[in-house]
Amino acid sequence: MHKNYSLYGVHGDEIEPIVKRLEKLFGIKMEERDSIVWGDYFLSTNGQPNQFSVYWNEEPEDGGPQEPEFEEYEFLLSIYESTNMPEYDRILSEDPIISATFLERNVY
Repeated sequence: MHKNYSLYGVHGDEIEPIVKRLEKLFGIKMEERDSIVWGDYFLSTNGQPNQFSVYWNEEPEDGGPQEPEFEEYEFLLSIYESTNMPEYDRILSEDPIISATFLERNVY
């Protein structure tokens, strides 16, 4: 079975409203984590096959963007999922709070 990794860009000042909205839209729970690579970020913890993570598009070490080609976005949302990606794309782009922009998808 192929899996998809999708990346979305999100504008905003704070990460918490994005996290709360994702939890409501997709029926997931997200937990705050800390990483040397990602800094503070949120990860879904519901044990489903899809995994959501939201993080600042800023390197914790040097302050530069995590993803330089998408530096115009304050936050990045990644989803690892095996099905329903077109539906997720629609929900995320049409939601008035998240209003995410699809950036890239990789199939592995």
